[in-house]
Amino acid sequence: SADELLSKVSDALSEGKDDYAVSLFRQAANAGEDRTEMFYWTNVDKSSEVAPRLADVLAVHYKEMRNYDKAYLFYKEFLQRHPEDVPALVSCAEMEMMRGKEKDALKTYEKVLMLDASDIPLLIGTDEEGGTVTRVSRYSALADHTFASPRSIYASGGMDAIRKDTEEKTKLLLSYGINVNFAPVCDLSGDASDFIYPRAFGDDPQETAEYVDTVVTTMRKAQIGTVLKHFPGYGSNGDTHVNQIEDTRTYEQFVTRDYIPFEAGVNAGADCILVSHNVVAAIDDEYPASLSEKVHEEIRNVLQFDGVVITDDLMMSGVSAGYDLDEAAVQAVKAGNDMLLSTNYQEQIKAVIQAVKDGEIDEAQIDAAVARVLKWKNQLGFEIF
Repeated sequence: SADELLSKVSDALSEGKDDYAVSLFRQAANAGEDRTEMFYWTNVDKSSEVAPRLADVLAVHYKEMRNYDKAYLFYKEFLQRHPEDVPALVSCAEMEMMRGKEKDALKTYEKVLMLDASDIPLLIGTDEEGGTVTRVSRYSALADHTFASPRSIYASGGMDAIRKDTEEKTKLLLSYGINVNFAPVCDLSGDASDFIYPRAFGDDPQETAEYVDTVVTTMRKAQIGTVLKHFPGYGSNGDTHVNQIEDTRTYEQFVTRDYIPFEAGVNAGADCILVSHNVVAAIDDEYPASLSEKVHEEIRNVLQFDGVVITDDLMMSGVSAGYDLDEAAVQAVKAGNDMLLSTNYQEQIKAVIQAVKDGEIDEAQIDAAVARVLKWKNQLGFEIF
C-alpha cells in the first residue's frame, strides 16, 4: 500500500539512502497519489537535497495522469530549488500550455532559450502533424486556425494542398523558434477503428510514400528538422501510450508495405527516425522496438539510414509497464538510439551516465550519436562546423 511504501521512504530518508527513497516514493505515488502528496507536504524537509527529486516524481506522475494543474504545481516546486533546470522549465511550459496559459508558456520557453549557454543551439521540437495532433496550432493565441489532418487535406486538394499545408506549418513553427517538427507520420492505416488511423495519411504504401516524400522535401527546403514515425509502422495495433502491444504481422508484410513510406522519407533526406514501442515479433519477440537492437539494425542495414534515431517517449506504457526507468534508458542506448525522448530526463540520464562509467555502454557509441546530432544541427544551418 502507499502507507507501507511511504513508511519505507521515511526510513530510507533518515538513513541517507536518497536514491532508494526516490524509487520507493515513485511506487507510492502510483499506489496512492493523495497520500504520497500529503507525505511530501508534511514529512519532507524542503531544504534537503532530495526534496526537489521527490517533487519531480510527483510532477511526472501527475503529468502522466493528465492532472496538469498538479503537475504544474510540482514542476514549480522543483524549480524553486533549480530555477535554471532546462528540462524542468520545458515541462513547466508544456503544463502552462495544457492549462491554457499560452502567453506564460511562451515566456518560459524564452527563458529556456536565454539559459542555453552553449555555443551550439538546441533542437527544439514539437508534434504538429495536423488533425488530432496539433501541439501548437490548437491554441488560438498561437495560430489563427488548427491544421487539418493530412488525409483530409489530400482529399480536398491533392498533393499540392499537402505541399502548401506543410509550408504553412513550417513557417508558423519557425516563427516561434521551433526547428524540428516530429512529422511526417509514415504509418499505414485504412481502418477507422485503428489507433493510428486519424494520424495516418492512408493505407496505400505508394501513395503514403509520395506524401512522405512531399512533406520531407518541403520541410528540408525551409530548413526545419524532419522525423519519420513510428518505425517500423503501427499497422492496426493498439496504443502504446496506455498498453504494452505485440505486433504479430509477418516480416514480409513489413518489408512489402510498412517500410515503403519510411524508405521514401530516407531517400528524400529525412533527418531522423522515431521508433515505436510495439514488440514486433517477426523481428524481435523480446524487446519493444524502441529497445531492440534488431529493429535498429533494420533501420541501419535495410533502410540504409545514417541519420539520427530517437525513441518514442520512454514513459509510455509500452515501455514503462515492463521496464524500470533506469533499465529502459540504458537498453534504449544499447539498442542503437542516438537520442531518448523522456518525461523523466532527470532520473534516466543518470542511469545512462553510470552505464558509460561502468563500461556497460561503450563511450564510442555515445560519441557516434553526438556526431549524428551535430551533423543534423549543421544541416539545419546552425553553423557549428
